[in-house]
Amino acid sequence: MFDDDLPKSDLKQLRDEVLCKHPEAALPVNLPDHWLDMLVRDLDEVFEVVDDVPSSNASAPLALILHTIQGKTSNERVEISFDTLYRYFHDLRAEIHLEIISRRTNFRIEPATLETIFTNPKFRVANVTQNVPDGAGDVDWNGCFAKSLLGDI
Repeated sequence: MFDDDLPKSDLKQLRDEVLCKHPEAALPVNLPDHWLDMLVRDLDEVFEVVDDVPSSNASAPLALILHTIQGKTSNERVEISFDTLYRYFHDLRAEIHLEIISRRTNFRIEPATLETIFTNPKFRVANVTQNVPDGAGDVDWNGCFAKSLLGDI
């Protein structure tokens, strides 16, 4: 189900490339493609339970969530309920999927900021570019529309 060619998320590499920087570096819009791919794989696996055993790939996404929350508050100590943390995992997963869609299709989705992430997220399509042929509304497209949006992924 997941790309076997992707390496495991390396927390030391994540620390060096993202977590040692300002918390804005942890926003999906600022992550390089390889981190988006690994994190979305990790998050998808976190929510996939096989034989009643949850995945153990939550460390890298959790580190990103904590780093981002640190940037959202000036408090030294932040308390988060497990229910809220669970919602943040879902929110991060959605934001990463939206960023991947924005980068790899003609959909332009407004990225989350430190101010907006984890705060009642909304789907924000900023601009959609479509190469729709004239009269296409009257024609069976045979996947043409999806192909124009997705291109060569």
